[in-house]
Amino acid sequence: MPSSPEPFRPRSRSDIPTAFTTGRVDAMITSPSTGANTKAWDYVSHFHHTQAWLPKNMVIVNRKAFERLDDGVKEAVLAAASKAEERGWAASQAETDDKISILKSNGMVVVTPSPALSEGLGGIGRTMTDEWAERAGSDGQAILDAYRK
Repeated sequence: MPSSPEPFRPRSRSDIPTAFTTGRVDAMITSPSTGANTKAWDYVSHFHHTQAWLPKNMVIVNRKAFERLDDGVKEAVLAAASKAEERGWAASQAETDDKISILKSNGMVVVTPSPALSEGLGGIGRTMTDEWAERAGSDGQAILDAYRK
């Protein structure tokens, strides 16, 4: 039985043009930012805005250290975190809008994915999550449960 070709895994953004030029790939899944930065319009004509990758950052706080803070300090930290979250989501949306504009201005057709595509990607995501949870055990399941709250 013939083996499947190894999937293309770019080591850097500069690998993408070569992969398209040599016919190793004929499609990619990417964010608007990477699509614009790699000049995806040189290789593909359509961008399905699945929102699979949205630019975002996180700050992680040690719970025990946070709980040791005075109530006033905790309130100040939470208020600052709330403002940062609002700014972060606004910045993410602005980045996405800017890069989609660049894609369009370079001739790419930007479309909303069909319900079938969205459903298919959602199914893949559920499968990947289930497989990860199985490998991660009870700690992984606890993380997922907390995330889903």
